[in-house]
Amino acid sequence: MTSLHMGWRHVLFANWPVDPGLLDAHLPSTLSVDTYAGDAWLSTVPLTRLIG
Repeated sequence: MTSLHMGWRHVLFANWPVDPGLLDAHLPSTLSVDTYAGDAWLSTVPLTRLIG
């Protein structure tokens, strides 16, 4: 088994509530939007990785 080591630096977890209908229009028909309290959530995780 190969060992995997990962390091993150300057990571941000950003999340926004979004109307599920807005996301549904951009998904294939085989997928459905998951919601929490009536909202879908759009998330992004920008980061830089450690090299070395």
